[in-house]
Amino acid sequence: MNSLAQLGRGAEHCSKADWTTLLALELDDRMAAVAGMRDPLAGLKFPSVEPICVFGYTKRLDEWALVYFWAQDMESLSYSTLQQKGSIIDAIRLGAAMCSVCDRQLGLKEIAQKFADELPNDFFASTMMEDGHLYWFGFEESVFGVLYRTRSDDVKINSESVGSCLVFHYDYFKYRSPVWSSVPISFLNKMCGKDPGALGKVLLEPKCFDPRKDIPAGWFLWPWQRCLVAADNKQADICYQPIDTTSLMFDLRKSTMVLEQLKDQDKGEFSSLIRAVVKTAKDAVFKYGGFFDKETGDGIVAHFCDFQLDNSYSEPASARAFLAAKLILRDVKRHCDQIQPKLKMGVAALGGAIGIHTDQAVWTSDNGLVSALGDSIVMAARLCSEADNFSIFVSNQEFRRLSSLLEPADLESFLQKKFCGKEYNETSQLYGFQWQR
Repeated sequence: MNSLAQLGRGAEHCSKADWTTLLALELDDRMAAVAGMRDPLAGLKFPSVEPICVFGYTKRLDEWALVYFWAQDMESLSYSTLQQKGSIIDAIRLGAAMCSVCDRQLGLKEIAQKFADELPNDFFASTMMEDGHLYWFGFEESVFGVLYRTRSDDVKINSESVGSCLVFHYDYFKYRSPVWSSVPISFLNKMCGKDPGALGKVLLEPKCFDPRKDIPAGWFLWPWQRCLVAADNKQADICYQPIDTTSLMFDLRKSTMVLEQLKDQDKGEFSSLIRAVVKTAKDAVFKYGGFFDKETGDGIVAHFCDFQLDNSYSEPASARAFLAAKLILRDVKRHCDQIQPKLKMGVAALGGAIGIHTDQAVWTSDNGLVSALGDSIVMAARLCSEADNFSIFVSNQEFRRLSSLLEPADLESFLQKKFCGKEYNETSQLYGFQWQR
C-alpha cells in the first residue's frame, strides 16, 4: 500500500539532521539512502499503471507554472549522471511545452500535433512515448498530468486507477514539498522562459545535492542546500554555512484596534482582513522571487537571495525585496481603506510597515517549511518595529546597495531616519533611510 508516512525526504529538502543520520550508516545502507533521497517515490506501485513521468502545474499570479516533476530512473541522479539522462531531459522539454495548455487537459495525440514544431522530430516516436497515454486531473488551483503505460493488455484501465497515481503525487507535492508554500516557483519559471534546460536545472539539479561532494560550477541549488557543507572538508559531519540574504519583515499596524472598533455583527470581517493582507503580502513576495518564511499573525517574514541560473537574469535580491515591499504597501492600503467604513471610529493609523536588511543568514528546510536565521532577519525586524505607517525602513548599508539599483524617483523618496535599536542610547545617533508611500 502506498503511504506518504512511509516516504523519506527528497534531497531537495533534507535537513542537516537527515544528512547527519545518513553519514552514520554503513556503506550499503548509505548508498540505498542516497538513492531514496534522489527519488523517494521510486518504489511506488499503482494497479495496472506504469507511470513514465508526472507533471504538476499551479496557477500563481494568473499564470500557469510547471512546479512539480517526476520521472522513472530518477533514483540514479547525481552531479555526474544528470546530463546522461536524455529521457528525463526530454520529459522536462515536454512538460515545459505543455505549460501553456495544461488547463485544457489535451490528449497525447493533440499534444503531439500542437507541439510538433517545438519538440525534436523523433520526440513522439521515442521509447519514452511508445504505447504512452496522457491523463489529467484537476486539484483546486493545480492540474497534474501523468504519461503512463498499461502494465497488462488484459486489464482495462479506468480513470480511478490512473487517478490514484496523480492523487498520490499531488499529495506528496502539497504536504511534503516546500515548493507548495514557500518557494517562488512561478518567478523562476518566468526566469527560465521556454528554455527546458533552465527549467530542468530548477527541477532536477537540487535532487542531485550531496553536501559531502564539491558542487559543480553553475549548479542550481535551493538556498538552504547552499547552507549545508561538509565540516572542515571532511565527510564525517555536516555543518551550516551562512549566505547573503535580504530579509523583509512586514507588520500591519493597529490591527487589534480595528477589532475593537468593529460592530458586533461585523467582527467576522476582522479575520477576512487579516487573511487578505497576509495573502497580499505573500503574493507580492512570490512575484518578485522571494521565499515565504512564516506568518506573524498580522504580518509575514520573507527572504530573498540571488539565483544561480545560467543565461537567466533577475534583478539583485535587494532590489526585488524593495519592489515587493512597495507592492505590499500599495495593496494593503486598499484592504485597509475597504474596512474603515465598517468601524465605529476610524483608525487612521491602520496600515503596513516594512523593514529590509541584507546580511548573512543560515537557511533551513524542515518538514516543508523554509526559514532563515541570522543578522539579516534580526535587523529587518528591528527596522520594521521603528518604521512609520506605510513606509519601508532600511539600514544605511541597505540604502547604499539600493542607490545603484533603483529608479531616481524611488531614491528621491528616501529620507534619513533615526534608528534607536535596543542596545543603543541617544548619544549614538544611529540612522537608516525610510521610503514613505
